[in-house]
Amino acid sequence: LRKRFFNGSEKSCYLEVRAQFPGGLKVWPAIWLVAERLTWPPEIDVWEYFGCFFNPNYKVDTMYVRNFWGNWRDPQMHSIEFPQFNENYPGFLTLGYVWTANKMTWYINGVEVATKIRGVDILDEGWPDEDFFLILNNGLMRVVDGASTI
Repeated sequence: LRKRFFNGSEKSCYLEVRAQFPGGLKVWPAIWLVAERLTWPPEIDVWEYFGCFFNPNYKVDTMYVRNFWGNWRDPQMHSIEFPQFNENYPGFLTLGYVWTANKMTWYINGVEVATKIRGVDILDEGWPDEDFFLILNNGLMRVVDGASTI
């Protein structure tokens, strides 16, 4: 996957994935972008789903769209949450993401659901402006005791 790079700040890009997110407390699938230079941060979580955000008493069934920037000792972050995600958006979905020089927009089945504006939601110095590559993964949380996947 590192053969195709994305930099929406340089040239606008649109990513679209048709997916169904699994159920269960231990699931942790994600569609994300990581800097080509392989250092963290930056990171763009295009869609990151947690069946359980580490503690079942805290948050369950939540989707996040997040941006990380800064340095690894003191990263900065901007996050938007979609609680009860599988309940509100069941089945297969068409998930879209547009990244331009000044705006990021997320879509579910063609409907805009989130926007981040450069200089408003994310500071200018935190706005991504470098090559990223795409990662799609289906992780499992091992720290959620007694939980299962569906």
